[in-house]
This record gives sequence, structure tokens and C-alpha cells, in this order.
Amino acid sequence: MELRLATEADRKELYSLWNEAFGDGNDTMDLFFDTAVKFDNVPVIADDGKILSVLYLIETEIVNSTSSHSAYYIYAAATRKNHRRKGLMAELLEYSARLAGERNIDYLFLCPETEKLFNYYEKQGFKTAFYKSAEFEKYDGEDIPPYSFVNWNEAMVMLDCDFQGSDFYKCKFGFAQIEKTAHHILVKYFVSGQANAFLYEIKKEFPDKSLLVCLPSDSGGKKTGMIRKISDTAPEIRSAYMGLTME
Repeated sequence: MELRLATEADRKELYSLWNEAFGDGNDTMDLFFDTAVKFDNVPVIADDGKILSVLYLIETEIVNSTSSHSAYYIYAAATRKNHRRKGLMAELLEYSARLAGERNIDYLFLCPETEKLFNYYEKQGFKTAFYKSAEFEKYDGEDIPPYSFVNWNEAMVMLDCDFQGSDFYKCKFGFAQIEKTAHHILVKYFVSGQANAFLYEIKKEFPDKSLLVCLPSDSGGKKTGMIRKISDTAPEIRSAYMGLTME
């Protein structure tokens, strides 16, 4: 078996594994590969040209009110059914951590789909650090409280929006699922590369209504993601807002 980075020549095999693991058709895979994939960010385990296990590293950053830190979002991690429970994904995760360190990337993070996967990734050095709050906070047009946010590039914002297949408020800074009431605009979910600028645009769009936003919480919110700190100098992330779901 060979642990390496993918190349364009692996595309057919990557599509085959993706279809086996997630059931998506070529249109979805084309959209993802053409928008988000850089092959030197795709670690694989292969055997005689056949891709047995893979994960995709999406370049992004995690920001707060004072600093910005590089990160890879781990997406679509998958292993062929007849090669599971052999430690292949654990090898890929460790390889990704080494690769991130060599490239001066501060964090790896991901969204486990089940409680069982939260437990699995905890054994691989990840900890829960992303939460979906059940409460709304008022946004008055000034800076958001000092949370950490994932800043997504424009391509990933639009890709996630396409995958949602629903009506959202959109502007150049991102998109959001909102609900209008007589006196409020409820922002239930948003994806952006500039969180403050994006929420300010919504506030300007509805100047006669109060803007209420679901922001991260580490005191009872639903856990949605995990993080692994790669750089010793990067700060601990205890509660952050991710936004992106890629459902």
C-alpha cells in the first residue's frame, strides 16, 4: 500500500470511492472537484492504482477579533467498505497532521456526523470546539462579540449554498438562512468569509428590524465540529462558529 497525495490521474478512482461512500452522482462530484479540490491537498492510501482511503483538505482560516490562523477543513473522509477497520483512516489523519505541520498550518478541523465518530476522532487527537447555539444574540451593527469564526473563501461559500438547495439571503459577503418576524430578522445559519461585514450588510438591508443571530456557545449548544491544534503557538479554540455544512 502507498500513502501519498492524489493527482489528476486518480480522479476516476476518487469518483468511484466517493460514489461508494456517499452515493452522489457525477454532477455533485464535478461541482466539488472543479470548485474546491487541489490534488496536493488530497491524501490517499492506494494499492496498485486503486484508491482505498481518502480525505480532502480544504484551505481556510480561523479568525477572532485580534488574530487569524491557517487551517485545513477535513471533508469527505472515506474508506472502501472491504478495507475498513484496518487503521487506514487513522494513517491518513496522522499524515495530514504531518503535512499541515510542514506547511505551517495551525489547525485541522472537521464535522463528525455521529456521536460514534466524535468518539473516534477524539482518539485521533481532535477535541470538540464548534457548537450550534440554541439562543440568539442581538447584533447592532458593531463588531460581533469576541468569538472565533471560520472564514471561508468565496468558492466554498457558493459551493455550500449550491449544496443547500434552499432559499437564503445572499450578498457578496456570504449567505444566510433567515426568518422574518414583525420586529426581528433571525439569522439561523450563515456562511461567510467576513462575518462582521456580512452581518452588517443584513442589518443595512433591514434597518427597521432588530437583527438576532445564532452565535457559538460552549455552554449547552449542540456540538457540530472538532479541531486538532497543529502549531504549538496557535491559541486553543474552545468555541467557534463554522457555518459550512456541505450537506
